[in-house]
Amino acid sequence: MFVLFNIIFSIAAGILDEIFGLDFRSGRGLIESVYSLAVLIPSIAVMVRRLHDVGRSGWFFWINLIPILGWIWFLIVLCTEGNPGLNKYGPNPKESEPAEPDLKIKDLISSPKAASDGVAYDTAQQIKKLADLKNAGVLTEEEFAAKKQELLDRMKK
Repeated sequence: MFVLFNIIFSIAAGILDEIFGLDFRSGRGLIESVYSLAVLIPSIAVMVRRLHDVGRSGWFFWINLIPILGWIWFLIVLCTEGNPGLNKYGPNPKESEPAEPDLKIKDLISSPKAASDGVAYDTAQQIKKLADLKNAGVLTEEEFAAKKQELLDRMKK
C-alpha cells in the first residue's frame, strides 16, 4: 500500500509541476523533488521492514548497488511471502489475529488481566511464547530464563 500511494502522490506532484511550470531541465519538478526527499527515509524504513519479514537483515538493502542482478534479486525478495511464525526480527505481521496484539516481550510479562475481561492468565502459554522467541533468536538463553522466572514468580502471587 505504501508503494501504491507513493506512486499516486508522485504522479500528482509531477502533474502539479507541469501545471505551475516548475519543471527543471532534468525532467523533475520542484514539487516532485521535495516530495521525493520527504519520503526517502520512510521508503528505506518500509524496505528494511519488508526485508525483516522475509528473515533478511536490513543491510541487504545495499544489494541494490549491484547493477541489474542486485535489482532483480531485491525485487524478488520484496515480492516473496514473509516467513511463517517468528524469525529473529519478530512475528509475521500477517499471522496476528485482529483481536490479538502483536507479540511483544513487554506484553508477555504484563500483569494478569482483570477477571472482568473474562480472560484467564495462562502462564504456560506465555512461557511457550517466550520459548518461541528464544528459538527464533530474539531472546538469549539468559533473557529467556529471567523472563520465565518472572512469569513463574507472578503465578505464585
